[in-house]
Amino acid sequence: MPLSVGSSPVAAHGAPGARATCGTRLGGCPSPLRGKERPSGGWLRAGGFPHPRLDGTAAGSGGATASRPAAHRSRGLSVERPLLVGWRRACRVARSLLAGIPAQPGFCNAALATDLLRCDQPAWRRGCGRPVYPPQEESPLNAQPHPILVTGGHRTGTTWVGKMLAASGEAAYISEPLNIWHRPGVLRAPTRYWYTYICPDNEDEYLPALQEMLDFRYHLWDEIRSLRSMKDALRMARDWSTFWRGHRYSKRPLLKDPFAVFSIPWFIQRLGCQVVVTLRHPAAFVSSLKRLGWPFKFADLLNQPLLLRDRLSAYRSEMETIPADDIVAQGSLLWKMIYHCVAEDRQRWGEIQLVRHEDLSLAPLEGFRALYQSLGLHFSPKVERAVCDSSGAENPAEISPRSAHSVRVNSRANLDHWKRRLSTDEIERVRQITGEIAAEFYPASTWK
Repeated sequence: MPLSVGSSPVAAHGAPGARATCGTRLGGCPSPLRGKERPSGGWLRAGGFPHPRLDGTAAGSGGATASRPAAHRSRGLSVERPLLVGWRRACRVARSLLAGIPAQPGFCNAALATDLLRCDQPAWRRGCGRPVYPPQEESPLNAQPHPILVTGGHRTGTTWVGKMLAASGEAAYISEPLNIWHRPGVLRAPTRYWYTYICPDNEDEYLPALQEMLDFRYHLWDEIRSLRSMKDALRMARDWSTFWRGHRYSKRPLLKDPFAVFSIPWFIQRLGCQVVVTLRHPAAFVSSLKRLGWPFKFADLLNQPLLLRDRLSAYRSEMETIPADDIVAQGSLLWKMIYHCVAEDRQRWGEIQLVRHEDLSLAPLEGFRALYQSLGLHFSPKVERAVCDSSGAENPAEISPRSAHSVRVNSRANLDHWKRRLSTDEIERVRQITGEIAAEFYPASTWK
Protein backbone atom coordinates (compact mmCIF):
# COMPACT_ATOMS: atom_id res chain seq x y z
CA MET A 1 0.00 0.00 0.00
CA PRO A 2 1.25 3.57 -0.55
CA LEU A 3 3.29 4.91 2.31
CA SER A 4 3.64 8.59 3.11
CA VAL A 5 7.10 10.03 3.40
CA GLY A 6 7.75 12.15 6.45
CA SER A 7 10.47 14.68 7.17
CA SER A 8 13.99 13.62 6.43
CA PRO A 9 16.05 12.42 9.38
CA VAL A 10 19.25 13.06 7.45
CA ALA A 11 21.50 15.99 8.24
CA ALA A 12 22.81 18.37 5.62
CA HIS A 13 25.92 16.28 5.08
CA GLY A 14 23.81 13.22 4.23
CA ALA A 15 24.51 11.13 7.35
CA PRO A 16 21.65 9.84 9.51
CA GLY A 17 21.07 11.54 12.80
CA ALA A 18 21.00 10.03 16.27
CA ARG A 19 19.10 6.79 16.69
CA ALA A 20 15.45 7.37 17.46
CA THR A 21 13.72 6.08 20.56
CA CYS A 22 10.24 6.21 19.08
CA GLY A 23 10.43 2.82 17.37
CA THR A 24 8.68 1.26 20.38
CA ARG A 25 6.89 2.62 23.39
CA LEU A 26 7.94 1.97 26.96
CA GLY A 27 6.97 -1.53 27.89
CA GLY A 28 7.65 -2.86 24.41
CA CYS A 29 4.37 -1.74 22.79
CA PRO A 30 4.62 -0.89 19.12
CA SER A 31 4.57 2.76 18.20
CA PRO A 32 1.56 3.94 16.22
CA LEU A 33 4.02 5.28 13.66
CA ARG A 34 5.40 1.82 12.87
CA GLY A 35 4.41 0.78 9.37
CA LYS A 36 3.30 4.28 8.39
CA GLU A 37 6.38 6.46 8.14
CA ARG A 38 10.08 6.39 8.81
CA PRO A 39 10.80 7.18 12.47
CA SER A 40 12.86 10.32 12.89
CA GLY A 41 16.55 9.53 13.17
CA GLY A 42 16.11 5.75 12.73
CA TRP A 43 18.74 3.46 11.29
CA LEU A 44 18.87 2.99 7.53
CA ARG A 45 17.86 -0.58 6.77
CA ALA A 46 17.89 -2.60 3.58
CA GLY A 47 14.43 -2.85 2.13
CA GLY A 48 13.20 -0.07 4.41
CA PHE A 49 11.29 3.09 3.61
CA PRO A 50 12.46 5.38 0.80
CA HIS A 51 15.17 7.81 1.81
CA PRO A 52 15.09 11.35 0.38
CA ARG A 53 18.86 11.47 -0.14
CA LEU A 54 19.53 7.88 -1.21
CA ASP A 55 16.33 6.88 -3.02
CA GLY A 56 15.68 10.06 -4.97
CA THR A 57 12.37 10.89 -3.23
CA ALA A 58 11.34 14.34 -2.15
CA ALA A 59 11.77 15.43 1.45
CA GLY A 60 9.31 17.15 3.64
CA SER A 61 5.93 16.33 5.09
CA GLY A 62 3.14 15.82 2.67
CA GLY A 63 5.54 14.92 -0.12
CA ALA A 64 4.99 12.45 -2.90
CA THR A 65 4.13 8.91 -1.95
CA ALA A 66 6.29 5.93 -2.90
CA SER A 67 5.95 2.18 -2.88
CA ARG A 68 8.37 -0.15 -1.16
CA PRO A 69 10.96 -1.28 -3.75
CA ALA A 70 10.96 -4.82 -5.02
CA ALA A 71 12.61 -7.31 -2.70
CA HIS A 72 16.03 -8.68 -3.51
CA ARG A 73 15.99 -12.23 -4.76
CA SER A 74 18.24 -13.56 -1.98
CA ARG A 75 16.80 -12.39 1.34
CA GLY A 76 14.05 -9.93 0.61
CA LEU A 77 16.50 -7.04 0.56
CA SER A 78 16.26 -3.94 -1.52
CA VAL A 79 18.26 -4.07 -4.72
CA GLU A 80 19.22 -0.43 -4.28
CA ARG A 81 20.51 -0.89 -0.72
CA PRO A 82 21.58 -4.50 -0.10
CA LEU A 83 22.61 -5.54 3.39
CA LEU A 84 26.35 -5.74 3.91
CA VAL A 85 27.47 -9.34 3.60
CA GLY A 86 30.99 -9.16 4.98
CA TRP A 87 30.11 -11.66 7.67
CA ARG A 88 29.06 -14.14 4.99
CA ARG A 89 32.41 -13.71 3.26
CA ALA A 90 34.21 -14.22 6.60
CA CYS A 91 32.29 -17.44 7.24
CA ARG A 92 33.18 -18.72 3.78
CA VAL A 93 36.85 -17.94 4.39
CA ALA A 94 36.79 -19.74 7.74
CA ARG A 95 35.11 -22.83 6.30
CA SER A 96 37.56 -22.92 3.41
CA LEU A 97 40.59 -22.60 5.67
CA LEU A 98 39.39 -25.38 7.93
CA ALA A 99 38.92 -27.56 4.86
CA GLY A 100 42.42 -26.71 3.61
CA ILE A 101 41.12 -24.91 0.51
CA PRO A 102 41.69 -21.20 -0.17
CA ALA A 103 38.56 -19.10 -0.10
CA GLN A 104 37.56 -18.16 -3.61
CA PRO A 105 35.23 -15.22 -4.13
CA GLY A 106 32.18 -16.30 -6.06
CA PHE A 107 33.26 -19.94 -5.95
CA CYS A 108 30.70 -22.51 -7.01
CA ASN A 109 30.97 -26.22 -7.57
CA ALA A 110 31.30 -26.94 -11.27
CA ALA A 111 29.49 -30.24 -10.85
CA LEU A 112 26.47 -28.46 -9.38
CA ALA A 113 26.41 -25.27 -11.42
CA THR A 114 28.40 -25.70 -14.59
CA ASP A 115 26.24 -23.18 -16.39
CA LEU A 116 27.50 -20.46 -14.05
CA LEU A 117 31.18 -20.98 -14.91
CA ARG A 118 32.56 -18.75 -17.60
CA CYS A 119 35.42 -19.99 -19.75
CA ASP A 120 36.83 -16.49 -20.09
CA GLN A 121 37.52 -16.30 -16.36
CA PRO A 122 40.99 -17.14 -15.01
CA ALA A 123 41.42 -20.69 -13.80
CA TRP A 124 41.46 -19.83 -10.10
CA ARG A 125 38.04 -18.12 -10.45
CA ARG A 126 36.60 -21.22 -12.08
CA GLY A 127 37.80 -23.48 -9.26
CA CYS A 128 40.39 -25.10 -11.52
CA GLY A 129 43.89 -25.97 -10.40
CA ARG A 130 47.22 -25.28 -12.00
CA PRO A 131 47.85 -27.52 -15.02
CA VAL A 132 49.78 -30.75 -14.53
CA TYR A 133 51.61 -31.85 -17.64
CA PRO A 134 51.84 -35.50 -18.74
CA PRO A 135 55.13 -37.31 -18.18
CA GLN A 136 57.90 -36.84 -20.74
CA GLU A 137 56.17 -33.79 -22.23
CA GLU A 138 57.39 -30.28 -21.70
CA SER A 139 54.88 -27.66 -20.61
CA PRO A 140 53.36 -25.43 -23.31
CA LEU A 141 54.64 -21.89 -23.36
CA ASN A 142 51.15 -20.39 -23.45
CA ALA A 143 49.98 -21.99 -20.21
CA GLN A 144 49.52 -20.22 -16.87
CA PRO A 145 52.51 -18.19 -15.66
CA HIS A 146 55.14 -20.73 -14.76
CA PRO A 147 56.13 -21.37 -11.16
CA ILE A 148 59.73 -20.50 -10.39
CA LEU A 149 62.11 -22.99 -8.79
CA VAL A 150 65.32 -21.64 -7.25
CA THR A 151 67.61 -24.56 -6.46
CA GLY A 152 71.25 -25.62 -6.30
CA GLY A 153 73.44 -26.90 -3.50
CA HIS A 154 72.63 -25.66 -0.02
CA ARG A 155 74.92 -22.81 1.06
CA THR A 156 75.16 -21.57 -2.54
CA GLY A 157 72.94 -18.48 -2.21
CA THR A 158 69.50 -19.95 -2.93
CA THR A 159 67.93 -17.98 -0.06
CA TRP A 160 69.40 -14.69 -1.24
CA VAL A 161 68.37 -15.24 -4.85
CA GLY A 162 64.90 -16.46 -3.91
CA LYS A 163 64.13 -13.52 -1.63
CA MET A 164 65.41 -10.99 -4.13
CA LEU A 165 63.24 -12.52 -6.88
CA ALA A 166 60.23 -12.25 -4.56
CA ALA A 167 61.01 -8.62 -3.67
CA SER A 168 58.89 -7.27 -6.53
CA GLY A 169 55.73 -8.72 -5.01
CA GLU A 170 54.86 -10.64 -8.19
CA ALA A 171 55.86 -14.01 -6.73
CA ALA A 172 55.02 -15.72 -3.44
CA TYR A 173 58.13 -17.04 -1.69
CA ILE A 174 57.81 -20.63 -0.39
CA SER A 175 60.86 -21.91 1.46
CA GLU A 176 62.13 -25.49 1.13
CA PRO A 177 59.01 -27.64 0.83
CA LEU A 178 61.25 -30.71 0.36
CA ASN A 179 63.17 -30.04 3.57
CA ILE A 180 62.66 -33.06 5.85
CA TRP A 181 61.52 -30.60 8.56
CA HIS A 182 59.04 -28.73 6.37
CA ARG A 183 55.76 -27.62 7.93
CA PRO A 184 52.69 -29.81 7.25
CA GLY A 185 50.59 -26.76 6.48
CA VAL A 186 52.82 -26.02 3.49
CA LEU A 187 53.18 -29.55 2.10
CA ARG A 188 51.21 -32.59 3.21
CA ALA A 189 53.55 -35.19 1.75
CA PRO A 190 56.36 -36.26 4.11
CA THR A 191 59.95 -36.20 2.90
CA ARG A 192 62.21 -38.77 4.53
CA TYR A 193 65.56 -37.91 2.95
CA TRP A 194 67.66 -34.87 2.25
CA TYR A 195 67.71 -34.21 -1.49
CA THR A 196 64.61 -36.29 -2.10
CA TYR A 197 64.44 -37.45 -5.71
CA ILE A 198 61.08 -37.25 -7.52
CA CYS A 199 60.49 -38.92 -10.87
CA PRO A 200 57.52 -40.49 -12.72
CA ASP A 201 58.05 -43.75 -10.82
CA ASN A 202 57.34 -42.22 -7.40
CA GLU A 203 55.43 -39.05 -8.26
CA ASP A 204 52.13 -40.34 -6.89
CA GLU A 205 53.48 -39.73 -3.41
CA TYR A 206 54.35 -36.08 -4.05
CA LEU A 207 52.43 -34.72 -7.04
CA PRO A 208 49.03 -34.11 -5.33
CA ALA A 209 50.65 -32.36 -2.38
CA LEU A 210 52.89 -30.20 -4.56
CA GLN A 211 49.92 -29.35 -6.78
CA GLU A 212 47.97 -28.15 -3.74
CA MET A 213 50.95 -26.07 -2.67
CA LEU A 214 51.26 -24.42 -6.09
CA ASP A 215 47.53 -23.64 -5.88
CA PHE A 216 48.23 -21.94 -2.50
CA ARG A 217 46.12 -24.37 -0.49
CA TYR A 218 47.28 -24.05 3.10
CA HIS A 219 46.42 -26.96 5.41
CA LEU A 220 45.55 -25.09 8.57
CA TRP A 221 44.34 -28.00 10.70
CA ASP A 222 47.42 -30.09 9.90
CA GLU A 223 49.60 -27.18 10.92
CA ILE A 224 47.69 -26.48 14.13
CA ARG A 225 48.02 -30.09 15.24
CA SER A 226 51.79 -29.92 14.76
CA LEU A 227 52.38 -26.75 16.81
CA ARG A 228 54.82 -27.23 19.68
CA SER A 229 56.13 -23.75 20.43
CA MET A 230 55.53 -20.07 19.91
CA LYS A 231 58.08 -20.16 17.10
CA ASP A 232 55.92 -22.72 15.31
CA ALA A 233 52.88 -20.47 15.74
CA LEU A 234 54.72 -17.48 14.31
CA ARG A 235 55.91 -19.58 11.39
CA MET A 236 52.33 -20.72 10.80
CA ALA A 237 51.15 -17.10 10.67
CA ARG A 238 53.92 -16.26 8.20
CA ASP A 239 53.19 -19.22 5.92
CA TRP A 240 49.42 -18.75 6.01
CA SER A 241 49.86 -15.07 5.12
CA THR A 242 52.12 -16.01 2.19
CA PHE A 243 49.61 -18.53 0.87
CA TRP A 244 46.65 -16.17 1.34
CA ARG A 245 48.34 -13.29 -0.49
CA GLY A 246 49.57 -15.63 -3.20
CA HIS A 247 46.05 -16.84 -3.87
CA ARG A 248 44.30 -13.51 -3.35
CA TYR A 249 46.55 -11.61 -5.75
CA SER A 250 47.24 -14.47 -8.20
CA LYS A 251 50.99 -14.45 -7.61
CA ARG A 252 53.46 -16.84 -9.16
CA PRO A 253 54.69 -19.54 -6.79
CA LEU A 254 58.40 -19.19 -6.13
CA LEU A 255 59.92 -22.29 -4.56
CA LYS A 256 63.30 -21.85 -2.94
CA ASP A 257 64.51 -25.38 -2.39
CA PRO A 258 68.10 -26.60 -2.78
CA PHE A 259 66.88 -30.13 -2.01
CA ALA A 260 64.99 -30.27 -5.33
CA VAL A 261 68.16 -30.05 -7.41
CA PHE A 262 68.23 -33.74 -8.41
CA SER A 263 64.54 -33.50 -9.40
CA ILE A 264 64.91 -30.58 -11.83
CA PRO A 265 63.71 -32.63 -14.86
CA TRP A 266 60.52 -33.63 -13.05
CA PHE A 267 59.76 -30.08 -11.91
CA ILE A 268 60.13 -28.87 -15.50
CA GLN A 269 58.15 -31.66 -17.14
CA ARG A 270 55.31 -32.10 -14.66
CA LEU A 271 54.91 -28.72 -12.98
CA GLY A 272 56.14 -26.42 -15.76
CA CYS A 273 58.69 -24.66 -13.55
CA GLN A 274 61.14 -22.07 -14.72
CA VAL A 275 64.36 -23.12 -13.03
CA VAL A 276 67.14 -20.97 -11.60
CA VAL A 277 70.22 -22.85 -10.36
CA THR A 278 72.66 -21.12 -8.04
CA LEU A 279 76.33 -22.04 -8.24
CA ARG A 280 79.15 -21.29 -5.82
CA HIS A 281 82.87 -22.01 -6.03
CA PRO A 282 83.45 -25.51 -4.62
CA ALA A 283 86.08 -24.27 -2.16
CA ALA A 284 83.70 -21.56 -0.89
CA PHE A 285 80.92 -24.15 -0.58
CA VAL A 286 83.13 -26.51 1.45
CA SER A 287 84.42 -23.61 3.55
CA SER A 288 80.88 -22.62 4.49
CA LEU A 289 80.01 -26.17 5.55
CA LYS A 290 83.20 -26.41 7.60
CA ARG A 291 82.59 -23.10 9.39
CA LEU A 292 79.05 -24.12 10.35
CA GLY A 293 80.07 -27.67 11.24
CA TRP A 294 77.55 -29.22 8.85
CA PRO A 295 78.51 -32.75 7.79
CA PHE A 296 76.48 -34.62 5.19
CA LYS A 297 75.24 -38.17 5.59
CA PHE A 298 75.30 -39.87 2.22
CA ALA A 299 72.90 -42.50 3.54
CA ASP A 300 70.15 -40.06 2.52
CA LEU A 301 71.22 -40.56 -1.10
CA LEU A 302 72.18 -44.22 -0.89
CA ASN A 303 68.74 -45.10 0.50
CA GLN A 304 67.02 -43.79 -2.64
CA PRO A 305 67.22 -46.57 -5.27
CA LEU A 306 65.59 -44.45 -7.96
CA LEU A 307 68.12 -41.67 -7.46
CA LEU A 308 71.00 -44.12 -7.73
CA ARG A 309 69.45 -45.75 -10.79
CA ASP A 310 68.82 -42.53 -12.70
CA ARG A 311 71.52 -40.12 -11.60
CA LEU A 312 74.19 -41.20 -9.11
CA SER A 313 75.13 -44.80 -9.89
CA ALA A 314 78.67 -43.73 -10.85
CA TYR A 315 79.24 -42.28 -7.38
CA ARG A 316 77.99 -45.17 -5.23
CA SER A 317 81.40 -46.47 -4.20
CA GLU A 318 82.68 -43.00 -3.30
CA MET A 319 79.64 -42.33 -1.13
CA GLU A 320 79.97 -45.66 0.64
CA THR A 321 83.65 -45.22 1.52
CA ILE A 322 83.82 -41.53 2.45
CA PRO A 323 84.79 -40.87 6.12
CA ALA A 324 81.92 -39.79 8.35
CA ASP A 325 83.96 -37.00 10.00
CA ASP A 326 85.60 -35.50 6.89
CA ILE A 327 83.50 -32.43 6.06
CA VAL A 328 85.94 -31.29 3.37
CA ALA A 329 85.66 -34.55 1.43
CA GLN A 330 81.91 -34.78 1.99
CA GLY A 331 81.27 -31.25 0.74
CA SER A 332 83.51 -31.73 -2.29
CA LEU A 333 81.82 -34.97 -3.35
CA LEU A 334 78.34 -33.54 -2.82
CA TRP A 335 79.22 -30.46 -4.89
CA LYS A 336 80.58 -32.65 -7.70
CA MET A 337 77.47 -34.85 -7.83
CA ILE A 338 75.05 -31.92 -7.75
CA TYR A 339 76.64 -29.93 -10.55
CA HIS A 340 77.36 -32.98 -12.66
CA CYS A 341 73.58 -33.51 -12.73
CA VAL A 342 72.98 -29.79 -13.33
CA ALA A 343 75.34 -29.86 -16.33
CA GLU A 344 73.40 -32.82 -17.77
CA ASP A 345 70.08 -31.05 -17.24
CA ARG A 346 71.30 -27.89 -18.96
CA GLN A 347 72.26 -29.87 -22.03
CA ARG A 348 68.65 -31.02 -22.36
CA TRP A 349 66.90 -27.87 -21.14
CA GLY A 350 68.86 -24.87 -22.25
CA GLU A 351 66.37 -22.51 -20.62
CA ILE A 352 67.67 -23.37 -17.13
CA GLN A 353 69.16 -20.19 -15.68
CA LEU A 354 72.55 -20.78 -14.05
CA VAL A 355 73.81 -17.94 -11.85
CA ARG A 356 77.18 -17.91 -10.14
CA HIS A 357 77.18 -16.57 -6.60
CA GLU A 358 80.43 -14.73 -7.30
CA ASP A 359 78.99 -12.88 -10.30
CA LEU A 360 75.96 -11.73 -8.31
CA SER A 361 78.20 -10.65 -5.43
CA LEU A 362 80.38 -8.48 -7.67
CA ALA A 363 77.53 -6.88 -9.64
CA PRO A 364 74.24 -7.58 -7.83
CA LEU A 365 72.11 -4.97 -9.59
CA GLU A 366 73.15 -6.01 -13.08
CA GLY A 367 72.86 -9.70 -12.26
CA PHE A 368 69.40 -9.52 -10.73
CA ARG A 369 68.14 -7.17 -13.44
CA ALA A 370 69.09 -9.75 -16.08
CA LEU A 371 67.55 -12.53 -14.02
CA TYR A 372 64.30 -10.59 -13.63
CA GLN A 373 64.11 -10.03 -17.36
CA SER A 374 64.66 -13.70 -18.18
CA LEU A 375 61.88 -14.74 -15.78
CA GLY A 376 59.37 -12.13 -16.96
CA LEU A 377 59.41 -10.18 -13.69
CA HIS A 378 59.46 -6.39 -13.27
CA PHE A 379 62.69 -4.96 -11.85
CA SER A 380 61.26 -1.97 -10.00
CA PRO A 381 62.94 0.65 -7.78
CA LYS A 382 61.64 -1.34 -4.81
CA VAL A 383 63.60 -4.37 -5.99
CA GLU A 384 66.68 -2.25 -6.59
CA ARG A 385 66.54 -0.98 -3.00
CA ALA A 386 66.12 -4.53 -1.68
CA VAL A 387 69.16 -5.74 -3.64
CA CYS A 388 71.29 -2.82 -2.43
CA ASP A 389 70.19 -3.32 1.18
CA SER A 390 71.08 -7.01 1.08
CA SER A 391 74.52 -6.63 -0.50
CA GLY A 392 75.76 -3.15 0.44
CA ALA A 393 79.07 -2.31 2.07
CA GLU A 394 77.33 -1.32 5.31
CA ASN A 395 76.45 -4.97 5.95
CA PRO A 396 78.78 -7.31 7.88
CA ALA A 397 81.56 -8.91 5.88
CA GLU A 398 80.56 -12.35 7.12
CA ILE A 399 77.32 -13.89 8.38
CA SER A 400 77.31 -15.10 11.96
CA PRO A 401 76.83 -18.87 12.43
CA ARG A 402 73.80 -18.01 14.58
CA SER A 403 72.23 -16.30 11.54
CA ALA A 404 73.23 -18.82 8.90
CA HIS A 405 70.20 -18.02 6.72
CA SER A 406 70.56 -14.23 6.77
CA VAL A 407 70.77 -12.53 3.38
CA ARG A 408 72.37 -9.27 4.54
CA VAL A 409 76.11 -9.37 3.94
CA ASN A 410 78.76 -7.28 2.23
CA SER A 411 78.76 -9.39 -0.92
CA ARG A 412 82.15 -8.24 -2.20
CA ALA A 413 83.93 -8.73 1.11
CA ASN A 414 82.40 -12.20 1.46
CA LEU A 415 84.00 -13.59 -1.70
CA ASP A 416 87.47 -14.59 -0.50
CA HIS A 417 86.86 -15.83 3.04
CA TRP A 418 87.43 -19.42 1.93
CA LYS A 419 91.04 -18.66 1.02
CA ARG A 420 91.76 -17.82 4.68
CA ARG A 421 89.52 -20.45 6.25
CA LEU A 422 90.80 -23.47 4.32
CA SER A 423 94.40 -24.60 4.41
CA THR A 424 96.43 -25.06 1.24
CA ASP A 425 96.11 -28.84 1.54
CA GLU A 426 92.34 -28.63 1.97
CA ILE A 427 91.97 -26.39 -1.08
CA GLU A 428 93.99 -28.85 -3.12
CA ARG A 429 91.82 -31.75 -1.92
CA VAL A 430 88.67 -29.89 -2.94
CA ARG A 431 90.14 -29.21 -6.37
CA GLN A 432 91.16 -32.84 -6.88
CA ILE A 433 87.77 -34.23 -5.87
CA THR A 434 85.67 -31.80 -7.90
CA GLY A 435 88.05 -32.11 -10.86
CA GLU A 436 86.58 -31.78 -14.34
CA ILE A 437 83.12 -30.78 -13.13
CA ALA A 438 84.52 -27.69 -11.40
CA ALA A 439 86.58 -26.85 -14.49
CA GLU A 440 83.36 -26.50 -16.51
CA PHE A 441 82.25 -23.60 -14.32
CA TYR A 442 85.42 -22.11 -12.78
CA PRO A 443 88.76 -21.58 -14.56
CA ALA A 444 92.07 -22.36 -12.88
CA SER A 445 92.62 -18.68 -12.02
CA THR A 446 89.75 -18.76 -9.52
CA TRP A 447 91.63 -21.20 -7.26
CA LYS A 448 94.42 -18.72 -6.49
